[in-house]
Amino acid sequence: MTDLTLTVEEVQAVLENLDSTKATGPDNIPARLLKETAPIISPSLCMLFNKSLDEGVLPEEWKLSNIVPVHKKGEREYTENYRPISLLPIVSKVLERCVFCNIKVHLFQLIQKSQHGFISGKSCITNLLEVLEFIGLELDAGGQIDAIYLDISKAFDKVNHERLAYKLRMAGFGGKLLQWFHSYLTNRKQRVTVLGATSNTLPVTSGVPQGSILGPLLFVLYVSDLPDAVTSSQVAMFADDTKLFTSVKREDDFIKFFSQNFEQDATMFRPDISKDNQLQTFVSDVCRSLYLRYYSTTDVRGITLYKYYTPPDLFKYTADVRAGFCVPNNLTCVPDGLLDISVCQPMNVPIVVSLPHFLFANESVIKSVDGMHPNEDVHATFVSVEPNTGITMKASKRIQINVAVDKVAGIDQLKKIRKVYLPVLFVNESAVISEADAKKFKEDVILPKEIADIGKYVLIAVGCLFILIGLILLGLRSRGVRYTEPFVQSHNPNNEVDNDVSPLISPNYVT
Repeated sequence: MTDLTLTVEEVQAVLENLDSTKATGPDNIPARLLKETAPIISPSLCMLFNKSLDEGVLPEEWKLSNIVPVHKKGEREYTENYRPISLLPIVSKVLERCVFCNIKVHLFQLIQKSQHGFISGKSCITNLLEVLEFIGLELDAGGQIDAIYLDISKAFDKVNHERLAYKLRMAGFGGKLLQWFHSYLTNRKQRVTVLGATSNTLPVTSGVPQGSILGPLLFVLYVSDLPDAVTSSQVAMFADDTKLFTSVKREDDFIKFFSQNFEQDATMFRPDISKDNQLQTFVSDVCRSLYLRYYSTTDVRGITLYKYYTPPDLFKYTADVRAGFCVPNNLTCVPDGLLDISVCQPMNVPIVVSLPHFLFANESVIKSVDGMHPNEDVHATFVSVEPNTGITMKASKRIQINVAVDKVAGIDQLKKIRKVYLPVLFVNESAVISEADAKKFKEDVILPKEIADIGKYVLIAVGCLFILIGLILLGLRSRGVRYTEPFVQSHNPNNEVDNDVSPLISPNYVT
């Protein structure tokens, strides 16, 4: 979808369905006035809405919201005990409703079936019934259910605008319509109104507009790929509230469920990993998960480990890890080897992270700062994992924190400054299993496994031996029957012919 044109009938229908009791926004235009004058103002509003969509710009006046604090719980003296209610201009919400009606069918097809929030025909009731049906069937069969409940704190307020714009593009939006969505999300402002007093306005740098029509729909699109990261369990979602649940029939199911769903801090991964596996780990310093690939097999305190490194293409310009931090072809993108994390910092502090000494970065970045000597053995982040259990035995997290320095428009003294990324801090967090723990691990895990492996081969050998003996006995028995039966003759001392016994040689041939 690249463009959208509204009709007068659409706008009038939305106006006539307005709730007259709704509070007014910053423009102080009441819903009742808009509703009762719908036939008259619909053509003018339709023209104004289409102008906004054609130019890909939402008027600045419609981006201002009043925040009214409503007491939620606890003592009234603490601000955290209040829930902020956002009041937007009602005219802007009419436009949002018109856009929503035109894109909802397209977006609903892209949202996971496990999502029950803000989807037509679904609710928290359908979410609950779906989960209870699964649990009931498993319990009736004598099974066990394990579940993990997830909730993102202030999820709607933490949506990254660039990443959401990127997901809208991946969802098939483009042209002026995508530009309009970008304008709708960015440069918004809010102010607090309480007891007749109004505060100064402050910018809204993240999140979807609270109290809006499009906000919930855009949010479920934003989190729609969350179930794709879950491979070992069922998923049920209501907006950001997520349940992971699975049937546990053996101890292996329990280990698999929790190890695969908690590959976060690189202390443990799923069991039985191979050299072909790509490990995922969450790094709080860069606000997201990263991946590591097999590098070599190593030995730590007598334990054989697989060593996984951060690959050279981790922070490439087109790498998936940069989606949302850097939308391709965006002027804010940083060179290869760097990751701009200002989007997830308070007040958008211009922080850029990299591997130490700009390892794997562009040559121009390395040469821009004196004293940079990248060395993969010294500066790469790695984890050494025991492959059978998935437990990390040795690891080193190495990150360099940089500040982006650039000229500031309007300040003549800075016009000759070239853009450069200055290293500020080099973080090297390393850990290795102790001698005592390594010894205990070998005694409790490796030795029993080796004995079990030997026992497995012994059983196979014994089984093969029994099969061989059985085949030999069967062969001998078959051969004995074949050669004894033809030589059975009757003992007849009177030389009388016994018609009941057939001789081996016919009498006609006896001389």
